[in-house]
Amino acid sequence: ELLQRLILRSTKVRSKSERNLREKLRILRYETNQKRALGPSAFVETAKLERKVLASEKELSTMEEKKKAKVQKMEKALKYVNYALTLVIFAFYYGV
Repeated sequence: ELLQRLILRSTKVRSKSERNLREKLRILRYETNQKRALGPSAFVETAKLERKVLASEKELSTMEEKKKAKVQKMEKALKYVNYALTLVIFAFYYGV
């Protein structure tokens, strides 16, 4: 059970690339808000930053979808391993 939880935790934890992407997205959003506060004179720079934000959000959502699929696959595999282990313990305990 402990090993199962450790394996699932390691797959659910955010990777370094995901943390870096989230930090980059946070900085881009901050810069976008700063440019937006300058008014219409900084419209071009604001639009460029908004496109970068959208691209980063899309990349992050793709990464999260892949991670979610990986976690579901790992949970399913661990469930089958748990069933097999229970069956083996049952067989050894009752000497079947």
